[in-house]
Amino acid sequence: MDIFGKKTPSFVIAHIFDPKTGYLKQIWRVGEHVTGGTAEKFCEDGNIYVTVYYEAGTPHHMIHTRNSWNVFRAHFDRVDKAS
Repeated sequence: MDIFGKKTPSFVIAHIFDPKTGYLKQIWRVGEHVTGGTAEKFCEDGNIYVTVYYEAGTPHHMIHTRNSWNVFRAHFDRVDKAS
């Protein structure tokens, strides 16, 4: 439970954008796929928004707010269409 009395969810729906493979949706278990603190901070109505980035070919996750994720995805879509 966070400082506002909001219960941390057990599961979240992860909306994942990977520039190599596109968009996918997964169910993530809090405490296994994402920390409780991250879920408390970023979960919006049971959803969490993730982008994948690569360092030396290794994928990493970055958690965003819904608005930030939408901006990132729209920007990537514009760049992809221009290519």
